[in-house]
Amino acid sequence: MAHMIPEYYKGKVIEYYDEIDKCYCLVSKDDYSKSMGEITNEYLGVLWRLSAPGYLDCTDWCPADDIRNARKMVVEMYNVDPFSGEDLGDYHDSTK
Repeated sequence: MAHMIPEYYKGKVIEYYDEIDKCYCLVSKDDYSKSMGEITNEYLGVLWRLSAPGYLDCTDWCPADDIRNARKMVVEMYNVDPFSGEDLGDYHDSTK
């Protein structure tokens, strides 16, 4: 079983400015709270990340045009199966 598995979110995306880290961040509308920072943009879209169930480990949310592109990005960036998170090893050639 993979340690990190892909998570996908489709819906309202919030972009906000994090005053502590001094950077712009993306989060789903469901996960946003006003204490995170001032909203700079809202739109309908897709976010994806890798997450370890039962742990606090996860990657940052990444934007994608649609679910298909999100799954493609998971494979290209992390070389893991876009559904299970299993390592694709040498079987995947990201140059294709």
